[in-house]
Amino acid sequence: MATGSVRTRKTKKGVVFQITIERGIDPVTGDRIREYTTFKGTRRQAEAEKDRLLAALNIGNYVVNQSTMKLSSWMYQW
Repeated sequence: MATGSVRTRKTKKGVVFQITIERGIDPVTGDRIREYTTFKGTRRQAEAEKDRLLAALNIGNYVVNQSTMKLSSWMYQW
């Protein structure tokens, strides 16, 4: 089952929130599979976004950030 967390990050432009979604463990390497998203807004909005991402992951509508996905991972998922 996927889990998530929200942490506060301070930048030069202000405060942002980093949402971390843990999707499980890679069976080949044993490493954790994590997705990171930066969110601008309030903490409550960031928590709501985390909950939305977890719900999308659980029903199968979650889209991985395609710019960082390797071709082999994309083909396996496809």
